[in-house]
Amino acid sequence: MCSGWRILACRRHGLEGAHGRRFDDLPAEVLQSFADALVRSLEPQELRRALRCAISALQRESTETPDLAVAVEAQLRELAESSASQPSR
Repeated sequence: MCSGWRILACRRHGLEGAHGRRFDDLPAEVLQSFADALVRSLEPQELRRALRCAISALQRESTETPDLAVAVEAQLRELAESSASQPSR
């Protein structure tokens, strides 16, 4: 998931973003907007929080394919919510 929004952000800013290259060349405000998608611990609640943030980042960066983004967003959010109902190990 993370590489998806990185590639989209690079494309939106005219950078070649394949395989995570040039990600560090994005404007600071763009990089900061992705900070919440980083996982801070392996606790299930934290993983779900980071997933929700990554979905939001992907949605923000998907300006090239808005119809697809809307369709996929619902499925991704459903995935994030269904994982919330899974019991912790």
